[in-house]
Amino acid sequence: MSIQTLKDIIEKQKKEQEEEQKFDKYEQIEEYRILVNDLYKIALDPIKELIHEGLIQESREKISINEELLGEYEIDALVLTINNKKIKFEPVGTMLIGSKGRVDVTGPFGKEKFLLIRKGVKSPSELVKVRVHVSGTPKQEEDNKIEESKKPSISDWEWKTMPSDSRWVKFDDVNADTMTDIIMRMING
Repeated sequence: MSIQTLKDIIEKQKKEQEEEQKFDKYEQIEEYRILVNDLYKIALDPIKELIHEGLIQESREKISINEELLGEYEIDALVLTINNKKIKFEPVGTMLIGSKGRVDVTGPFGKEKFLLIRKGVKSPSELVKVRVHVSGTPKQEEDNKIEESKKPSISDWEWKTMPSDSRWVKFDDVNADTMTDIIMRMING
């Protein structure tokens, strides 16, 4: 083993240790709460007229989530009541592989999932990339870019729907139209 290889290993371990020390579980939980509330706003905006008319009742209920790295924390679930039918938006967690968070929506006629995905990602195949480096060969430029990439900020994430069909090949945007379609499916089948 050369001195340069040893130095590279030590520097890599030091960088990993610094990254671990930068991890703030309270910051992660707060970001997730903010992003979940953003999803609720997207859900409520197109139906606010129906809420004001009393056709839909909106409520929140506290739920507890327990995640290995974050411990137990509370977050609001959104409940919509339409003619005695309940639709519940329930946060699942934030420490997930390939996504920063998930919210499941359940109703009398089904279940939908919303994923918090990095902006610009269009399909599941873009979430995880595997690279192989053969020792002794030069690293590719793309590998260096990954190492230098900055930590994503809260504005780097967006909500996408995850269809229940196993053949899906792309994420769908979450907007007023998709949200009202989901609510209609949940109460009408």
